Amino acid sequence: MKKYHAIVIHALAAAIFLFGLASGFSVAVRKPLWNDEIYSQVANIDGLSMSAIWRGGVQEGNNAPLFYALQKGLCSLLHYSAGDLWHKQPFEARIILRILPVMFMALGLAISFWAFARMYSIAIGAVAFLAALSTYLVWGYIAEARPYAMVFFGSVLQAAVLLRALRSKDTARGWGPVAAAHLFLAVTSPLSVIQVTSAGVALWGFGYRRLWPLLAMIALPLAVGLGYHQLYREHYHFYFASYGQPLELVKAAIPEGRLQFLIVLPFVLWAWARRSGEKVGMNVWLFLGWAWLTILGYGVLLGYLWLHRNDPAAGATFEVPNRYMMALAGVSSAAMAVLCAELVQRPKVVWLRVIVWSGILVLILPRVVKVFRWAATLN
Repeated sequence: MKKYHAIVIHALAAAIFLFGLASGFSVAVRKPLWNDEIYSQVANIDGLSMSAIWRGGVQEGNNAPLFYALQKGLCSLLHYSAGDLWHKQPFEARIILRILPVMFMALGLAISFWAFARMYSIAIGAVAFLAALSTYLVWGYIAEARPYAMVFFGSVLQAAVLLRALRSKDTARGWGPVAAAHLFLAVTSPLSVIQVTSAGVALWGFGYRRLWPLLAMIALPLAVGLGYHQLYREHYHFYFASYGQPLELVKAAIPEGRLQFLIVLPFVLWAWARRSGEKVGMNVWLFLGWAWLTILGYGVLLGYLWLHRNDPAAGATFEVPNRYMMALAGVSSAAMAVLCAELVQRPKVVWLRVIVWSGILVLILPRVVKVFRWAATLN
């Protein structure tokens, strides 16, 4: 990569990070803390020691410790005590308690551009960034003092380092960051076992059999994630709201147009490559396989919850929320970027390439405008 090109990519990524910070704090100052944020801060951050947090003492469905430990450390560093947020909510609490989610969401947006711009082109980096930016969940939870922004960041990071490893010939250098990203996810959300398992299944299914890298990348993060999950024994009685049917929950993370794109375009790519005789790299199919296994894994989870759903009238108290699908925002944006990269390099005729790019922009840009307008109303 030429030095000037690398400088441009770094500068644009920095600009996206600053844009994410500005957007996140703009939402934070307008939006009061709500019950879940207050409960997390009072009961599981102020109310627990650091060692208790790391021992799995967080009393929430997500008892993975990283967010709570970082939030407690930040409050300690700033000498900030939230106090009784149930009855009094100081304005500065909206800012201080949301520093971490805003920062991690901004980092996730910046990395979505930076990684794909470096691996492909600035245009493909822009596709990854705009796809993430056009997702309701990204804006809905950019300034919420819960782990969801870290889940988005971890998912984008996992996609970037996994694709880099699949494209890299330096195995040791490639797989180490994947193991680190998986461990980050394991101590951020118990649902990350779906993404980690999907990576393992994709690699194994396509013939990857190296024992030690698989243990570091897959087995260790799974053991950590499942271990924390087993430490929390409370069982929730789930129900689905009338507006929150399973497909609607998925569409909050993967817009309908993007979902259709991810279903149809792999077949178009396969047919195009077969007709032209140009092969699609195994690393591309591996990456898309991981993405689709992850999406299907969350679909299976929703299907299980749907089959075992409860009736609110009979005492069910926990609604299945769309924020549980946050990982799919990062995964689907990355998969869309890879598909776009493969598609736009296929046509050898300029006008045909223009048609492909026009279709991609028509799919993304109106959605960005729509979601951005919605985000401006958040309070």
